[in-house]
Amino acid sequence: MEFEVASVKRNKSGGARYSTIPLGGRSTTYSPTGGLFSATNYPLINYMAFAYKFSSQQVPFQMSGLPNWATDRSVAFDIETRAQENPTKDQFRLMMQALLADRFKLAMHHETRQMPVCGHSYC
Repeated sequence: MEFEVASVKRNKSGGARYSTIPLGGRSTTYSPTGGLFSATNYPLINYMAFAYKFSSQQVPFQMSGLPNWATDRSVAFDIETRAQENPTKDQFRLMMQALLADRFKLAMHHETRQMPVCGHSYC
C-alpha cells in the first residue's frame, strides 16, 4: 500500500509537534481522517515507531545500523500525505513503511538477537 501523494520536508522551525493520527507505536487510538495524514516537527524515530509498532524508546535498540541523525530528536520532519478512501490505522502504518523506504531508503529485515532483558548497562 502507498499514499497517493506525499510531501516530506525537514522542519527547522522547532515549533510544536502535531499529528492527525497519534504516532505512539502501540497506540490503538484512531479517528478516521478521510485519508489525510499530517504530522509536524517529529523526528524520524517517531515515524519509524508508528510504522513498525515500536515505542520510540525501543527504536534505537530494535533497529540497528541507523545513521545518527535518524535517532537525533533535534532533527525533525513534516510529513503531509493523502491516501485513497479512508484507511485504517494499520493501513496507514503499511503506507508509512513504504514512504520511509522510498524517501529515507529505510530497509528492514528481521533477525533474532540475544539482548539484556532490561536494556541498561547496570543489569
